[in-house]
Amino acid sequence: MRRNRTEGRVVVALMLGLSGTAFSVETVSAQTSQADLRAYTEYAARSGRVVLPRPRIDWDRDPIRYAFDDTIRVDVKTDPLDLPVNAQFTVTAIRTYRDTPTQRRFWTPVLGRVENEISGMLSLINDKTVEGEALRKQLLDRAGRIAEIYREELTRLARENGKSGVATERRVSFHFVNLFTDPAGGVIRYMPAGRWSLYLFMTTERNRSDYPRPEWITIRQTEEVELSGKNWFWIKWSDELEHIELVRITGNQPITFTPTGSR
Repeated sequence: MRRNRTEGRVVVALMLGLSGTAFSVETVSAQTSQADLRAYTEYAARSGRVVLPRPRIDWDRDPIRYAFDDTIRVDVKTDPLDLPVNAQFTVTAIRTYRDTPTQRRFWTPVLGRVENEISGMLSLINDKTVEGEALRKQLLDRAGRIAEIYREELTRLARENGKSGVATERRVSFHFVNLFTDPAGGVIRYMPAGRWSLYLFMTTERNRSDYPRPEWITIRQTEEVELSGKNWFWIKWSDELEHIELVRITGNQPITFTPTGSR
């Protein structure tokens, strides 16, 4: 796993100001449109803040195999916005990598249908009468419809090209990690880097000064945490001793945080 200590030091003062700020579903959804998400995912990919997983479509097999791997780890219980953000990253990945004239003719209407579902997700999040488990269920239903759109359209394309149909495959993109502090007793908090990146994009690129800041997630040192990609970690031993660091998770190795860095 790769650690970025320099970048961590640069943003310490800014990020430590977020400790008591909730990433309110009601506030976020009212301020985030599908157009915002499209602009953000394209910006994040173009600037190198994220690496888009290349859509995999294997025409050499019958049925053909396809897979659209997640760009971010989705944790709908912690942040329902993860679902539409990840869905929009998939759309951006397809637009980026399936970009011949023939591919665009096929994918343009398909992705338009998907983005309608993403807009529907944001409308659900914005509906203050729907929350908790009811909200999660309806969001997952929308995610299921997106999956069905891809399957339906690729099945049609496969049969038009002499194949019997399609089958989907997925790679596991998350890891189970144990986190420790040295000296012991430090409080460990983390935040997926994508949530912080979205906040910065909305407040700087979109000039949305009222956009809510994301919340740190506190974890116990005895629990195994499911993580993927880049995450910010904030470890606090006392008011005088704390450390913040960006860590890229690439495996199941344990991480120990010290006041000067992780190992």
